[in-house]
Amino acid sequence: MTSDKILLSNQIIYQLSPVHKPCRRVNLGQEFVVNSPNSFGGKINSKFIFQQLVTNPTQRKHPVIGPFFVNGVRKGEAISVNIKDIQLTSDYYQCVSFSSGVIPKFGDDRNYQIFPKKPDIKISGFTIKVNPSVGFLAATPSKNISCGRAGIFGGNLDIPDIKVTTKVHLPVLLPGGLIVVGDVHAIQGEGEISGTGAEVSAKIKLKIDKSPFMIQYPVIETATDFLVVGTGKYLNKAIQNAVLNSLSFLKNFSSSSRSHLYLALGLAGNISLGNSTGYIKTAAVKISKAIWTQKIY
Repeated sequence: MTSDKILLSNQIIYQLSPVHKPCRRVNLGQEFVVNSPNSFGGKINSKFIFQQLVTNPTQRKHPVIGPFFVNGVRKGEAISVNIKDIQLTSDYYQCVSFSSGVIPKFGDDRNYQIFPKKPDIKISGFTIKVNPSVGFLAATPSKNISCGRAGIFGGNLDIPDIKVTTKVHLPVLLPGGLIVVGDVHAIQGEGEISGTGAEVSAKIKLKIDKSPFMIQYPVIETATDFLVVGTGKYLNKAIQNAVLNSLSFLKNFSSSSRSHLYLALGLAGNISLGNSTGYIKTAAVKISKAIWTQKIY
């Protein structure tokens, strides 16, 4: 049964867990709205408050919203989470991360920045256009996992292609999927070089359907590409897993050997980076839909 009722949810969690009580039940095909807080975990109205949040050891970081129980979804299936809209609701916050980033503890301070909620960010004489994306999207796994982590369930992917009109296909690991979402960025570059994007609070409109794919890993689908995700403690392992998952994904459409498909990836696959410096790294192989000669689904 499909309903167009909009639900606003504010249940904040900091850990994926099968014991979390669902904050809402939603139907397949139903649009609903999630109020997502910024990833620093508090209301920020000055650089002083920003610094206090970041440096306070008792302040919990990486809040996300959920879980949402999807009626009619069974363990072992796959779902498609459609990003219908992202409305930014706060200023944008960025600082140098001392726990991640390509150059650990870069510089002498964290360089706290608050950018006004406008269509672009002005910094160092440059103008950067805002392009919102969702950093965290997961189907709850069967064991407790920090919301700062990623895996076959999705999680803290930080892949900037997850934006309006994108679909994220996820394996269902528990009945109802128990979907969790959050960590919106006003703009974030691939690899999240400084350890943070432009962190922001936002309203995210979602719609969940059953996926046509049988997968055991996240697959991001845009209008033009598939991005098959891999994760690992080390970046090279995340990339290797993304390639292995891509071979599995392509096997759904081809009877060719894995060796032939591996050669095809060498011609048409492109490596995209997500969270490239966190405890668990994320990467994806981007494959253009233009290479398909048959109907995809």
